[in-house]
Amino acid sequence: MSAAALEQRELQSHIGCSWQVSGSPIGLVLYGAKGAKKTIVSSKQLRTLKVEQRAVGSAFQATPALRQRVADRVFNELLGAILRGELKPGEAVPPQRDLSVQFGVSPLIVRQAIHRLEELELVRVRQGSTTIVLDPNEASDVRLIQLQLEVSQPGDALALAGVENRSALALPLLVLAERRISAREVRELEELLDALSEAPTPEEMSRFAQQFWPRIAVATRNPLLRHQVRWWFRVTETFRPKETAPHTLSPQVYRRLVDALRAHHGVAEIWFKVIHAVCDWTEAQPRHTVAVERASRPAPAKRSPARTRSRTARSRASKPRTR
Repeated sequence: MSAAALEQRELQSHIGCSWQVSGSPIGLVLYGAKGAKKTIVSSKQLRTLKVEQRAVGSAFQATPALRQRVADRVFNELLGAILRGELKPGEAVPPQRDLSVQFGVSPLIVRQAIHRLEELELVRVRQGSTTIVLDPNEASDVRLIQLQLEVSQPGDALALAGVENRSALALPLLVLAERRISAREVRELEELLDALSEAPTPEEMSRFAQQFWPRIAVATRNPLLRHQVRWWFRVTETFRPKETAPHTLSPQVYRRLVDALRAHHGVAEIWFKVIHAVCDWTEAQPRHTVAVERASRPAPAKRSPARTRSRTARSRASKPRTR
């Protein structure tokens, strides 16, 4: 018999009834009805022990889930600091010992979080040296798209980038659908439009979009784009967009798109106008990357009118007179 089985038999031999579980600074303590107790300290015991909770009456399996939640919290805090620019590219991440004290966790958990950041190409780790923050914009891991949406705040550069991404994503869908859509699929889109009320609410337009764009993705006959659309709707459904542009997609715009799809011509021109309208709005927001770059540029120096006239007079005086 294995050591784990012997240990479980030892625990079960205390009493033949339910156990009650409580926490302890040194581990989990199981209290029996007759006063017997057993302290679970090792991770091996946590993985193998199964007891029945008296209050709940359901099976309880001790696992290191709490520790995993702590590790996720440390990772998310550091991830957000890097993606929001609080830890800038080229800066050193605080030492792991300092971070373990600040977070109130063991250095091992901090080390796990740092290695996860390294896998995402957000930091460079060197043994015996400092950990350096890398530029998130240079990372190639596609998982960063969803992580950036998670840490974004309303009105910041990441949230506004999400708005632009949603509008830009639709262009290849429409171009391929224009080439490959069938008459039956066009009729289905027309039926969706006909089902809209004369003055649909934003909620109705959102439900309409959740039916319209997956149908467009099917019409592309491109499995990667179909997955991309499903992924995007899942992300926005889970985390909800933290920024929305003015309502540029009216039923009339959708109607023109369907007419262009039926004619197999003109969808790109229609959608380019939508993209330009979205970008005009996002770039006007004060925390957009373009607006920040404009604000950081030094203003051109203005010359006083008097100095300009004096320079003009000197240049005229220096020129030789011709008779």
